Amino acid sequence: MPWRQVAALIVILTDEIVFTAFFFVVLPIFNLYPPVSLYLIIMAVLIAKDFIIIKLVWHVLFNPPLTGKESLIGKTGIIYSDLDPQGVVRIENVFWKGESDKPLKKGQIIVVKQVHGLLLKVELLENSPT
Repeated sequence: MPWRQVAALIVILTDEIVFTAFFFVVLPIFNLYPPVSLYLIIMAVLIAKDFIIIKLVWHVLFNPPLTGKESLIGKTGIIYSDLDPQGVVRIENVFWKGESDKPLKKGQIIVVKQVHGLLLKVELLENSPT
C-alpha cells in the first residue's frame, strides 16, 4: 500500500485512536469509569463514519484525474504523421501535435511523457513495432 494511502488511513482513524486513549487513560485519571458498552457504541458510530468517508473520498484522493493535462501522461496513441521532431499523434481519437527526441514513423505506437500546452512530448512504446 503506497505511503499516501497509509497516511490517509491514519488521518481517518485518528478520532478512534484519540477516543480510545481518552476513554481508557484520561477518564480513569479522574476516577470516571463509564461502561464499556458506551465505548463500543461510540466506536461503532466512529467506524461507520469512517467507512462512509472512505467510500466518498478514496477515489478522489487516489485515482488519476480524468481531465486536464495530467490525464494524458502515460496514455498510448498512434503516430498520424511522421515525427521529425514534430508531427501529429492521435490519443483516444483526438489529434495532437506531438514531439519526439528521435524521428518516428507514421503508424508507430507512442506513449505520452509530458504535456506542454497543446504539444505532447512522446516516446516510442517499448513493445511497439518499428
